[in-house]
Amino acid sequence: MNKYLKSELRTKIPEYVYFILTEKCPLNCPQCYNSSNGSKDMSFEIFIENYNQARDIGTKKIVLIGGEVLYYKDIIKVLEYINGGSLYCTFATSGYGIEKVLDLLKKTNNIYPIISINASERKINELTRDGYNYSIRALELLKKYNIPYSVNWVAHHSNVDDFSNLLKMVFEYNAENVVILQAKYGCNSEIFDNLTMEDVNKLRKTILDCPYKDKIMVDRCSNFFRQELLGQKIPTVGTGCCAGEFVIAVNVDGKYQPCQHMSIISESTTLKDAWQVSEIFNEFRKNKRGCIADIV
Repeated sequence: MNKYLKSELRTKIPEYVYFILTEKCPLNCPQCYNSSNGSKDMSFEIFIENYNQARDIGTKKIVLIGGEVLYYKDIIKVLEYINGGSLYCTFATSGYGIEKVLDLLKKTNNIYPIISINASERKINELTRDGYNYSIRALELLKKYNIPYSVNWVAHHSNVDDFSNLLKMVFEYNAENVVILQAKYGCNSEIFDNLTMEDVNKLRKTILDCPYKDKIMVDRCSNFFRQELLGQKIPTVGTGCCAGEFVIAVNVDGKYQPCQHMSIISESTTLKDAWQVSEIFNEFRKNKRGCIADIV
């Protein structure tokens, strides 16, 4: 059991290790919070080193993120290394380049794709997210080959009214779950196309009236959404902002951050030290005020 250490404001070992494989993305999403516009890729050697460290300290789950994960130059090598191993891996993608990993996804039992799409129609999707064709193609292929997957949907003012249509569409494509995420602060330090409380109330009603409500989830980081949309009582430990408490991120340079949304960099040179003894992480935990996802 991964014990929570109350005195240190963290779990004994990271529950999740996030790997920022690339800063690159072929898309241009209006909602994007990534201000780096970078061109760096994580080296395969850095990935292997930190994957092995995560496995050796007892972490059970990893998440691959970008940029666009499937745009990463060594994505096949990374997935082949993970496949069949002891760590369970998820990755979110627009669907760009899904064809090149289909053969592996057909046979794996520990790699799970999540398709990011914001609307059932292109014109609504394009108000906040690029790559609609890639996403639909991914849904078609995953259904065709009976590959398990879920969907990420970022809630915005412009797509709330389409949510019921989105649910109907993706469940017809055999999605297992839909995960609702709150929009993050963008490159200009503002939240793009932000929700109003009226929108939140609409979402709540849509979920309550939905025949698929048992398949609708809310991003763990967002206490506000979990309370308002699902009516969940939030315990004092184990929910809300996970940065540095349950989650650690490895950036493209192999440096350690509390999560991918934080620019804070640990001085530590190993994953274990960053988690257990980093002064920067410890100070961050003591002064953490909440997730940038809780913004309504």
